[in-house]
Amino acid sequence: MPVIPRIRVAAIVRNERGQILLVRHFHRGSPFWTLPGGAPNEMETLDAAVVREVLEETRYHVTVDGVLGIGSLQTDRWEPPKVEVFFAGRLLERERDAASSPRFGESIMEARCFDEAALPAEFRPREAVAFLNRGAVVPYLTLAPAEFEA
Repeated sequence: MPVIPRIRVAAIVRNERGQILLVRHFHRGSPFWTLPGGAPNEMETLDAAVVREVLEETRYHVTVDGVLGIGSLQTDRWEPPKVEVFFAGRLLERERDAASSPRFGESIMEARCFDEAALPAEFRPREAVAFLNRGAVVPYLTLAPAEFEA
């Protein structure tokens, strides 16, 4: 039976001071900091998924500028590998409505912006740091069905 990788998205988004937004997760008994992100919903484009995930996890609205890179992640030998698409973006504004608070309490404990030189020791995956200083952002295109028919 073939193993099909899971697709995930992650956001490397910066505020007006150039700081990077991270979320603090609690998973398998230990807390760690990581980039906001997750899996696309059924029939959701990757750029829409990363915008939704950041909003759900942090309550920040973001713009997506393009793709910084793509990585392969194997977290457990019993689970399929994950293909992670790292999007670059910018923070816009945070929702103020109390009813729309972040998903704190599930697996996310907090969200905060950090200077790149002062990322927490518990930041993972550490390999994602390679994408932070990458100057080139590859444009991301969402093709509509009509464009496939031409």
